Amino acid sequence: MPSNPIPAERDLPHSAARRSELLALLPYIDSPAPAAPTTRRRTLGRLIPPRRVLLPLAAAVAVGGLVTGVLLGISGDDGATRIPGPANSGSVPTPAPSFGDRPLSLRQVPVPAEVAVSDAEAARFVAACAAGGLDPATASGYRPYFTVRSPQPADPANMYAIAVDAAGRNALHCSGSNRASPHRIQEDFELLTGTVQIDWVEGTKSGPSWTDYSAGRYNAPVARITMDRGTGERPAIMAGGVWYAAETVGYTHEAAEAFQAGGGPRIRGYDAAGKLIWDSARDVPKPGSAECVRTPDGRVLDYKGRVAPDPATCRPALPWTAGAR
Repeated sequence: MPSNPIPAERDLPHSAARRSELLALLPYIDSPAPAAPTTRRRTLGRLIPPRRVLLPLAAAVAVGGLVTGVLLGISGDDGATRIPGPANSGSVPTPAPSFGDRPLSLRQVPVPAEVAVSDAEAARFVAACAAGGLDPATASGYRPYFTVRSPQPADPANMYAIAVDAAGRNALHCSGSNRASPHRIQEDFELLTGTVQIDWVEGTKSGPSWTDYSAGRYNAPVARITMDRGTGERPAIMAGGVWYAAETVGYTHEAAEAFQAGGGPRIRGYDAAGKLIWDSARDVPKPGSAECVRTPDGRVLDYKGRVAPDPATCRPALPWTAGAR
């Protein structure tokens, strides 16, 4: 069966009502892989939570729906889910994408040894992820930028990676235990909606344990980021402008329901002196808020209201400095 391409994210209509309908139709499902921890995923929308909640690809494809902020694909002859690449994927690659006055690293950014993944293993993980979700013409253009292995004993095989294209303006988010699963392509990756940004959230259940994962990006002067899921603040790993945090607690039905309903962990960002700069409980707009963010070329980058706003009413996005101090 020939593939049926789905519009790129920026071409999808901003329909909060339709999004709500589809979210109600698509419950979070456990991963069928018997050897891996049972997984419930809640991957956040394009830039800041919970403005656009992305559903697991398989669940979204099952109803054939178009959800704002979700890049979907229809299975081809090989049964694989394909996500069309961004509209500019055929452009001439630039060898060292620049973020302000600092080039984006062409190699993986270094992380602590206990969670580090070798360049070779990261390349294989990203290649498998890209091949499983991207059209072949686009998949080969992505390389690992940030890759970590779960520090939690309850889910030691879980890995997370951000892979970027040659221009550094589109990112592919991947995670998985037995195999790499593509979640989405994030466009305008060179921009942030705030000093700290949450790009990805996931929860996994393994036996009596529940592990929350969260990752995103930050700019100076942020020097420390923590995750708090009700048991106290835990420090995040920070490297190259990306942060990653994980916490395992005893599994409860209430915790799973809260996660599914959007009650993810609280994220805080501090400067070097310990001053609180960003707090997800305070700085993430509530549903229905009129706040919105625009790109330098005048496009709406993100919003929380039910109707797409006039870009002129939105505050400007911040350029991501990729960790430059």
